[in-house]
Parts: sequence; structure tokens; C-alpha cells
Amino acid sequence: MKRRAFIKTLGASALSMPFLISQLSSVVGQGGSGASAGRGKLPLRLKLPEDSARVTDVFGGRGDGIYLLGGPVLALKQGVQPPYLNLLVDTSKFQQMKQAICKLGVSPVSTPDLPGNFIRFGYGEQAYNVLNLDLGSYLQMNAAGKNNGLILFAHNFLVYSVRDNWVLDPHGALQSKGPDDKTLLLKPIQQPKSAIQGLEHCLAAAFDGALLKLQPSPAYTQMEEQILNSTVTAEEGASVMSHLLDYSPDLFEVCGFERTAKLLLSPLSLSAGRAAAGIEFDKVVLSLRRRREQGREVGGIEFIAAVDKQMRLRGEGKSAAFGLTEYMVSRGTSLRRTELLVEAMKEALA
Repeated sequence: MKRRAFIKTLGASALSMPFLISQLSSVVGQGGSGASAGRGKLPLRLKLPEDSARVTDVFGGRGDGIYLLGGPVLALKQGVQPPYLNLLVDTSKFQQMKQAICKLGVSPVSTPDLPGNFIRFGYGEQAYNVLNLDLGSYLQMNAAGKNNGLILFAHNFLVYSVRDNWVLDPHGALQSKGPDDKTLLLKPIQQPKSAIQGLEHCLAAAFDGALLKLQPSPAYTQMEEQILNSTVTAEEGASVMSHLLDYSPDLFEVCGFERTAKLLLSPLSLSAGRAAAGIEFDKVVLSLRRRREQGREVGGIEFIAAVDKQMRLRGEGKSAAFGLTEYMVSRGTSLRRTELLVEAMKEALA
């Protein structure tokens, strides 16, 4: 897998399991009761791709257990090879495992902001997120994530035992099927509690639909319409704007132009752009559409460049120099994929 494709896939996988990545340290140990590791097991046998089997053999051969988490379980159930896997391992020899997995020739990703029991890497055509934690604690983390509004889809709770061929499916993700009784659907289990949570789950649903071939259920479609047709306050707008800048490049590259344009032209995004940065996302989309009609590439770099240009068009004189870089400095934030900003600025200066 090429590095650019690898990085955008990792971004998509992070949103599909937000509690696993960004909220890991804050939710462990907050789950409370009802997280029995042996409750509700259902028989299931999934066939992993050859490269994935090599990876799981390294972890599964050395630990007490190895589990596949979340949406990739649904993808494999449908016969789709997912571009990423979320793995849970339970071992006291995690350091030795990391050394063994490096011998396979993986491409590790530095994660200094994440705990030592979590690693990310690429191997073959897949990206991997691997968490070392016992199953009971992980299920407690699931319960805490649900209580905090972090997980809104049934498939996020799936846990499949690679070694023993059973699955935990507490919210019926495997039973949520389309009219053909084969296609598996995105099944929401809660309504989001804020605009930013709503956007996060629209993004996660878009990525899971594109990467895992999951279709929206009627319940999700209704929820998405409600989220995207909402507007935000100035305070909420800053968080929404930050997510749009971070993940719209991935959306263009993973989900395509029209899917991304729909999000950027929604009342939610338009109000966030105005409130947080004083820009009009409809003008950003229009400039990118014109570029596309000319047969020119439209991806993450072009999106960042178009946003920067719109920011510089807001004023005259000194204020006209206030572009995306200056905006992010003023907010004390940074772009998740900083290489796109660098490339966009180079293009603007060329």
C-alpha cells in the first residue's frame, strides 16, 4: 500500500473506532457492570486474507487471545476484503510481538500521543490498528464509549475471536440487512448529542460505506439528514471547521467528489465555515468543480489550496495575507495531514 493511501486509510479507520483511538485513555476503566467477556457469544467463522492471516498468526501464536473489532467483521462477512483491521490482543509479551511483527516487513506509524499498548502499521494492502488489552476491560471501554456518546453504530461493538470462531454482537449488526437479505447496513443505535458528534458519525459512515461496502439503513439516512441540515453556533463552528479541514481531504480521495461536496454544501458545514473562518464553502466547492470539469485532478491538496485561497480573498491589504496557515496558528491547531498543507502552499507559490 502506498504511503498516501495508507495514511488516509488510517484516518478513516480512526473515525470508525473513535473510542479506540482518540478516547482510549479517558474511557478505560469507566465501563461499569454488564461487560462479561463470555456473554452472548455466537458461532461465526470468517476467512481472513493471506496477509492478514500472517499478521494474526504473529499475535495469536504468542498471546492469550486475538480479536477482530468493528466494521471489518461485517466486511469479511460479506466477502469484502477490508483495507484496514482493528485487532485486540491480550498478552504480557507485547514488546516481543512488536519485534516479531517488524520482521514481517511492516511499515510502522509513529504514535507518540497514544499509549504504549497501542500500535499502528501497514502490511501488504492493509492498515492495522492493534490494541493490547484484556477482553473484559475492552468491553468496559465499549460501555463507557456508548455512555459518552462516542459510538453510535451497531457494528462498532462487534468482537470476533480469530482463534475460537465466535462473535459478540450486542446490538444486532449482523442482523441489520437490506431487502436482498444479504447486504449489511449501517445501523445507528443512538442519536448524536452535539453537532460535532453528529459530524464525526457522518464522516465515519461515509468512510465505512466506501471502504467496507456497508450501505446506509433508513434509520441512518434519516439521522444524517437531520445532522447535515442543522446549523452551529460560533463556539461549535470552530470544532466542526477543524474536522472538515482534517477529514475532507480523505473524503475526496476515499468517497469521491459528489459525496464530499454534499457534506461541504450542507447547512452544517456552511454555517461552520462562516462562523469559524468567515468563508463560504459553496465557493470552495464551485472552484473545485470548475477544476474537475476542466479534467484536472481534485483531491486533498486541491481542497486545502482552495480553502486557503478563499480565506485570502476575505479582505484587503494586510488582512488579505491571512490564509489557512495563519488561521490555524491563530486557533492553536494543526492539520492532521500536514503534508497536504505543505504541498498546497508549494502549488500556490509555483
